[in-house]
Amino acid sequence: RQVLGGGGGEQRLVPFSGLQLSSSSAAGGAAQAPLPPTAGCGGHGILAESSLIFTEGRTVPPPPVLSSQSLKQRSSVRFGAEEAPCELLPLVHTGMLRVELPDSIVTRLRGQLDTAVAAAIAAGRIEEASRAGLEAPIARPDSEFEEAAVACCQLLASAFLGRSADYKVELDETWGVVQRPGDYRLMQTQRNRKAPMGFTCLLDVELPPHLSGENHERPAKGAYGYHDGVHNLIWKTDRSNDRMDLIHAGIMQLELTTGELHVFPQWFQHYTYPFDDPGERKWVAANVALHVDVGAEVPAMLAGNGAPPSRR
Repeated sequence: RQVLGGGGGEQRLVPFSGLQLSSSSAAGGAAQAPLPPTAGCGGHGILAESSLIFTEGRTVPPPPVLSSQSLKQRSSVRFGAEEAPCELLPLVHTGMLRVELPDSIVTRLRGQLDTAVAAAIAAGRIEEASRAGLEAPIARPDSEFEEAAVACCQLLASAFLGRSADYKVELDETWGVVQRPGDYRLMQTQRNRKAPMGFTCLLDVELPPHLSGENHERPAKGAYGYHDGVHNLIWKTDRSNDRMDLIHAGIMQLELTTGELHVFPQWFQHYTYPFDDPGERKWVAANVALHVDVGAEVPAMLAGNGAPPSRR
């Protein structure tokens, strides 16, 4: 995948082919050598335990993989018997990860979501007239999905903190939403219940025919369907180029496709646009806690210093 942007417009994610690893750029502009490959990360080096760096007689740990000076990193993540392609996407103040999950996981999650929503409606826990969609917790999510979410968060945490950091990630909660025509999600952030910091995972498991990547080929300005049903992540809000037309340099619009798990720090603001045509759109989300040692130095791009409070 690659991130498209420019001209001050919003960024969006589009399909990619190949899994070539980009090297990081040093702060001084010189390119660093690619990380050494390891069997644990599909030979692409993101998870590699590189040797310690010796500087003026001192031994220092290697720098984090993901920083505001680095380039996009392509690799793979392993969970159970699966190995899936993934990308680390550095942004100006933070970063995120996305990975393609097997269809078998997506199918099982869709079944779990349908069961959870039906049970919640029968028990009277969902107000069907709500325009926020039909949301229900998934008490025991698919085990392979849980492994994938934890593995992706471990990789992203390693990219932020450095491979020598001492940390642990833990799945907190999983839920799903069935979005009907006219439904939308207000701007919000997430907050896990087990640690001050963490990640949010978002995965579309079903899309109606009129929500597809072809929508992004339409004009972004005007009611042409470009924004219909799109998940939006706001990772910076320092300027707006065309606020009335929903164009903003800090908005990441996620591609309309099933099976792509997006992982980002929980302080990201996010919201979902409505759509008008018939059909249901379904997605599954999860919060994952990040436990770090007391007193450990955590970069602001992960901690989200100054981020707004959670609405969930």
